[in-house]
Amino acid sequence: MIKTHSPIFSGLNEGIQNFKNKFISRGDLTHITVREQALILDELSSFDLGKHILLSGGANGFWTDYMISPQEYLNLEDSLQNNISLIEVFFLYHSPVILAQRELFGLSQKSAQNLLGNDKTFASIPCGVMRDLLTLDFSLNNEISLVGIDIDPLSLKHAEKLAKSLGIKNAIFVEGDAWNLEYKEEFDFISSIGLNVYEEDHGKVINLYSQLYKALKSGGVLFTGVLTWPPYIDLNKSEWRVEKILKFDLHMEEVIHKNILDIKWLNFRVLSEIKNEFKEAGFSEVEILKDSRCIFPAVVARK
Repeated sequence: MIKTHSPIFSGLNEGIQNFKNKFISRGDLTHITVREQALILDELSSFDLGKHILLSGGANGFWTDYMISPQEYLNLEDSLQNNISLIEVFFLYHSPVILAQRELFGLSQKSAQNLLGNDKTFASIPCGVMRDLLTLDFSLNNEISLVGIDIDPLSLKHAEKLAKSLGIKNAIFVEGDAWNLEYKEEFDFISSIGLNVYEEDHGKVINLYSQLYKALKSGGVLFTGVLTWPPYIDLNKSEWRVEKILKFDLHMEEVIHKNILDIKWLNFRVLSEIKNEFKEAGFSEVEILKDSRCIFPAVVARK
């Protein structure tokens, strides 16, 4: 069971001091000084998204939705006039990983839309705010059931709120652990994005995929994504198309996610490894859809 919602520090000041102690003891790096890191850390602690990430080491369902769909929360022009933090602007509009996840979200919606049909059951695990399924076009398929499963009660409340605002009544929301699903051959389609990236152990990753496989009906489809190796973690294994990424954005990605926050994304893969893992979990057909920068390729796996 992996949670990115619970605070890992007792308070924000403790978290800030912990991060400062790490990079102060490490000293200046070739690409960033201690002073520069301290300035970025101070800026991170000045806005709500940054505070949540500092306290929790990741983003829960609400803040993930905020980053993937900022247009639902912010008007960029108004935000700039109201002095939105430049670090927050980076997260929302420049971070290579977040932009890749936004592409993944679009591919997930396209895949789900193409598979819609009456009397089908679609699930999102973990569902977060579940914008991926709740905002599909149901005009031709209104007899479909939606199930959102998440270990975080707050995410489920946000999903319920979104469903209500959209007038969707055919959705249920269940608190549950993706590594211990109680469903067997229930779903025609499962969207599952964001859990595997935090798990380093190969066996546990396969167990997650096996749980999702078990929950699918015969012929059902799993849509997920897998992070490839960042060049600042392992240049030899990285398949990122860095020519499509601004050098400053790549620099900031490394500084914020690796040097300062040390976000625990652990499940990196090279493209050639991905299909085998899903076949090991039982899937018969596995298709890889690369995003424009080969950062967060989509996986469409059929039972």
